[in-house]
Amino acid sequence: MRVRSRITGAPVAGATVRISRYRDVSYERERTTNARGDVDFPSVPVGFLVVTALKEGYRAQSTTIDMVLGVKREVVVLYLAKPGSKPPAVRGKLGGFKEIADVRSRPSVRTEYYDANSAFAPLFHDLVGQMNSLGGADIHLSPSGGLGSVSLEGADPSMTSTTFDGVQVQSAAALDSIDADALQSASVNLTDSSLNLFSLNSTPTLQTDARLNAGGIGNDRASLQESGTAGQLGYAVEILGDAVRSPLDGQTYRDTSGFTYKHSGRFLGGFIGGALSIPIGKDTTLSVKHLRRVTRTLPLQALAPGPLLQGYGPFPVHSTDFGTVDEVNIQSQLGSWQVGARYYNFLTSGVGDYTNAYVAGNPAPADTSSASNEGDFGFTAIRVSKHDQTLNINGTISHSNDFEANGFGGLQTTSVSSSRRADLFLDYNSYFGKKQAAYYELTGKFDRDLATGDVASKLGVYLKRQHGTTTLFGSLQGGTSLALVPEASPFSLPNQVQYNCSAATAVATAPNDVPSTPAGFELRAGVTRSYPNSSFSAQIYDRRYSGVTLSSALVPASLEPPGFVPPSVLSSILAGFATFGGCGASSTPAVYFEQNISGATVDYRGLELGFGGHIGRLGMYQLLITDHQATLDSADPRLRGALSTYIPGAQLPGIPPLNASASVEFAVSSKVRALVNDTLVSSNNQYHLPAYGLLTGGLVGRLSRDTSFTIVATNLTHAYAAAYASSRYATGVPTVGGIDFQPLATPLTIPQLYIGVHFLATRQPF
Repeated sequence: MRVRSRITGAPVAGATVRISRYRDVSYERERTTNARGDVDFPSVPVGFLVVTALKEGYRAQSTTIDMVLGVKREVVVLYLAKPGSKPPAVRGKLGGFKEIADVRSRPSVRTEYYDANSAFAPLFHDLVGQMNSLGGADIHLSPSGGLGSVSLEGADPSMTSTTFDGVQVQSAAALDSIDADALQSASVNLTDSSLNLFSLNSTPTLQTDARLNAGGIGNDRASLQESGTAGQLGYAVEILGDAVRSPLDGQTYRDTSGFTYKHSGRFLGGFIGGALSIPIGKDTTLSVKHLRRVTRTLPLQALAPGPLLQGYGPFPVHSTDFGTVDEVNIQSQLGSWQVGARYYNFLTSGVGDYTNAYVAGNPAPADTSSASNEGDFGFTAIRVSKHDQTLNINGTISHSNDFEANGFGGLQTTSVSSSRRADLFLDYNSYFGKKQAAYYELTGKFDRDLATGDVASKLGVYLKRQHGTTTLFGSLQGGTSLALVPEASPFSLPNQVQYNCSAATAVATAPNDVPSTPAGFELRAGVTRSYPNSSFSAQIYDRRYSGVTLSSALVPASLEPPGFVPPSVLSSILAGFATFGGCGASSTPAVYFEQNISGATVDYRGLELGFGGHIGRLGMYQLLITDHQATLDSADPRLRGALSTYIPGAQLPGIPPLNASASVEFAVSSKVRALVNDTLVSSNNQYHLPAYGLLTGGLVGRLSRDTSFTIVATNLTHAYAAAYASSRYATGVPTVGGIDFQPLATPLTIPQLYIGVHFLATRQPF
């Protein structure tokens, strides 16, 4: 960025340049121009940023820029004027002069950004699909379309810090209230294992964004979003509808025990959101936001007509889920401090209707219900000094409640989870050294569980040094932290158990452990280097923690503590082996409970390589290769059962060691460009498939100045596109007993062709 004199056009040295998110107190940086009037802000976030130039004796000048990932960025030239002089004619948004330069995003060993305007975004259904394929995070959605689990670099989801619009989510149940369709952008900070998600916000320019997608086999979506300002009032609204028909509609399949099911999947979803930003006085802004979704799923019809073999319980005839997020945020400039207070409320509820279900050919009416609520009150204070030093203070008090119940005949099981927490986060960072080529950051996080009295604290340091086009960095952090509060998980009823007659086993869910407080350290180092037309990044890390929670572990009933399993639950499962499982009464099954187990020691370590650049003037490429090792060092004695898939000294199940993502963009004509992404995943993946590659390709073209189209083909090689969920293609998971556990494989995306039309109009505020 450059600061010039309005009268002479000469550089203005010693001017203060401040950048912040548009109407958002969560980010602010300040630096001083050099003798050439230039200033550089490395690693700024994407989205709308406010840039302000100030110097004593001059009139301050401000403008906004839209930082877009993977495309040309704008270089802002701000002209300072002496008091009393006539302001210059405006040739840019909100009063700033702008020059367009070929300045592209550089690789970062610390933060990765994703949004709908990223170069390869048109290839993916939503922001989550973009992040999973391009290597940002491993995010699994719940059946209702909310966030089910979030993991970074193979770590257990309970160790990942997820923030939504600036507030840290404390419970797994609250994630499900966040609709994947509501996400506008995201950033991943690998040095502190945090994922930051952002939703609907007002914009300094009036934007109308309409999208219509239609798939050959039923994946249809329509959305309309508008954001802008009306006077001093900022606003944003969005309406979205989803209608998905499964490509396997009408097909039948057998589960692991042989029962035949008929697939008739449907998904109907709706989302509505609104946000207002209201100025209160000169330096204070009040923001309110409401996001709401409703989904109705029809995953499986009852059982297919005809003779039925043996199998395990029904799927709901239909389920309806609601998710709501409400936000109230007030922020103000008090002297040299940017301060803010906020209240967030995450709410979910859902019901499952099994009234027309059949098991073993007999009516098996059942129902499920769930509800969760998390409320967070927090404050933020940021102080930026003229010496490029920033102090960031964040505090939050949180309470959450989660409830789930299953009913079948005269049986009912319930589970309740609740928590009360408080946390304080301190961040101090500064540039130093000749030409401010070095940067350091000190962080401290202090958590307290108000219900149990547990206290956790973590300290960290981050150092970065730039030498020309090469940047080196290192970080170290250690201490303890509170794990994510697990979802409520009741005991399975007999009609919900997975019975396996040939192996004489019955697997049922059970309430999760109260999570431990993970304790350990993390060491990380990396380098980035930029070349005229390309860039390179590499980093290594080693994260060793005890007290880790292991997800979905299989524990024999015989190893559970006394009194853990109600006698009525265990006896109904044993009886169900013959009736619901269709296995007869000739044998007694070994009963296993699937639950989260706390207290493990795990060593996470890995290597991440990134390459990117331009192909002449008409294209670009991006390549990411990662090696993530997650080795179990020790575990709870309950995991010594024969079917346990957690083996000391071995890789944790469901974490593929090797991942690679290759993306290419190139021009086909002056108005059409082609996009290709190939995601390669090694075995031990959560699909339970052998190593696979998922190839996606598409065309993006412009119909007019504001209208474009996309044509996207998924799974071009038809890899593992078969039955809905079966043992076909499934790879066994090694167990403590030495005999592989045979899971169901979830095949990859069915080859499909999507066509979309996108209208985006940007105009000056009215």
